Amino acid sequence: MSRIQSGMNVREHDGLTAAHSGGSGVITTVCGEIRGEQLGLCQMHEHILLRRGVPASLNPALCAEEPEKSREEVRAFAEAGGNAVVDAQPIGCGRMPSELARIAVQTGVHIVASTGFHLRRFYAEEHWLFTLSERELEELFCRELCEGMYENADVRLDGIVTDRRAGLIKTACEGDSLSETQRRLFTAAAFAARICQVPLMIHTEPLSHPLALFNDLTGLGVPPERMIFCHLDRAIPEESVAYQLCREGAYVEYDTIGRFKYHSDEKEIRLIGNLLERGFEKQLLLSLDTTRQRMLAYGGEIGLTYLLHRFLPALRRAGVSEDVLRGILAENPRRVLERSASGKTEAIGQGRGEEE
Repeated sequence: MSRIQSGMNVREHDGLTAAHSGGSGVITTVCGEIRGEQLGLCQMHEHILLRRGVPASLNPALCAEEPEKSREEVRAFAEAGGNAVVDAQPIGCGRMPSELARIAVQTGVHIVASTGFHLRRFYAEEHWLFTLSERELEELFCRELCEGMYENADVRLDGIVTDRRAGLIKTACEGDSLSETQRRLFTAAAFAARICQVPLMIHTEPLSHPLALFNDLTGLGVPPERMIFCHLDRAIPEESVAYQLCREGAYVEYDTIGRFKYHSDEKEIRLIGNLLERGFEKQLLLSLDTTRQRMLAYGGEIGLTYLLHRFLPALRRAGVSEDVLRGILAENPRRVLERSASGKTEAIGQGRGEEE
């Protein structure tokens, strides 16, 4: 696939392009920076806590605001051998950073939080996020990555700013083309990711075009190895899309494990096997995409331990080796989340040259 220049403007960032650390990097968690080798087994896309708001008005499963129950769920995950999770809820739609940090301290599990943006329907009609300029969005994302996350910006961008930092940028691709607003959001997210040396996590929908977005993002200078395309195992039926992204060096996240309204675990294992047969074991990430409906502590269906307790044994029975499983669950998350320990993460709003 040719990396065509997109309609988004390409601007240089004076050497602040994300660069991998070669084994000596750090990862930002809600409790501070850790060395990459400390991460351990990591589920790359969960929703541990969700404050009641617009998402819950659309789907009651999108409310999990009882810290003691979420703590119980994460503690069980730790007892099952899990070491880290990524909480994929971005700013403005129910994220709870201080409670995530408390759970991390109480359970010993590393939690990586997200800034960025989600699907438009998860925000109020006149939400502040969609009124900001591209420059303002970039500076917001950088501040949450470098200084601290807003405690609660669901209604207004004000109030307490915590000292808990995000470790990646969540984005969401919806529809068959980018609107002007989406293009502004993605451009800001791309430049913030480059400045702060963090990955972009990209939510996909059935009408999304991941390959076109990949071209847009590479046109903005985001390295393929800093892109995580989520939900491809249920949102995009053409497996060739995942294969092409892997060939280009991006990560694909399969997170429909235990989500039987979409398909069985047997099908999920076949999808994973097809990737592994093509040699893409270093591009694959796994998770459960848990919400209230799937966490046992909330009366849900499978629990945060399902991947470790139930799905990994099934993969072993299917012939996946321990070395490959370790790579998928530990080395791949480390590689995509890790940044240079000397990275210029303090650079906010820099690198736009003479354009403004």
